Amino acid sequence: MDYKQEVAKYGKKDAVIALCAYVLIIAFVLVVEHFIIEQFAETARQAQIIRVLRSVVAAVAVFVIVILRKQGLRSIGIHKEKIGSAIRLGLLFIPIPLIINVVLPLVMYGNGVEFRPFVPIAYMLATFFFYAVWEDILFVGFLQTRIYGLFKTDKVAISVVAVLFSLPHITAGLATGGLGLDVSSLLMYLVGLFFMHQMFVLLFRRHFSLFTVVIVHTITNWSYTSVLRWLQENDYSVFWSAIAGLVLIIAVNIWDWRLSCRNAKVTG
Repeated sequence: MDYKQEVAKYGKKDAVIALCAYVLIIAFVLVVEHFIIEQFAETARQAQIIRVLRSVVAAVAVFVIVILRKQGLRSIGIHKEKIGSAIRLGLLFIPIPLIINVVLPLVMYGNGVEFRPFVPIAYMLATFFFYAVWEDILFVGFLQTRIYGLFKTDKVAISVVAVLFSLPHITAGLATGGLGLDVSSLLMYLVGLFFMHQMFVLLFRRHFSLFTVVIVHTITNWSYTSVLRWLQENDYSVFWSAIAGLVLIIAVNIWDWRLSCRNAKVTG
């Protein structure tokens, strides 16, 4: 299955349906995050459980749309073709966030950080898996492929969905207080999310498989929040996560560029 062949199938109706689905699903996610969790979740564990259930509902909503339109789950990158290669590609890049988010802080800060207990680490790994799955299904597998019905070039299509990917994260960051209102913080966060989506698409289109994206997405988010506990007054996990994201984006873009050059030589 080829990415370009797949996205060429879709027309304006597919793109409009995908955009409507995006609006409805994101509205549902925001309602859950800023009303149901705030009103009914009494503990962090309850909030996490609600978010996992929200993730399942969002993913199922996309499944229902593609099945009703007789497009199938293969059309969003969920299939067995080249599954081994897709998983190996994901495993190829996960050492980057693991080294930068875990190994380097342990080496540099010594007694200032420590490993969390195994059970919380494993629990959060499963939780972040569900968080990554629904986003990757909606933004990379579904919306990104259908948006070509309106925007035919890669740069425009990817840029549009990258912005749509960034907006809900900015809203969530502002609501939780994790993101400042100053323009520089907002722009840096927006740019980071923009290129993070672009990186996911580069990984996705190699084997037209969501397995690669889910692996990289899950480990990247999990490694900077759930493995280490910071014992000192200053928590530098956000700093290291930013470095990890930047290095990961650069590495994937270099890999994709070299792959494109190699393919050009073969076909030329």
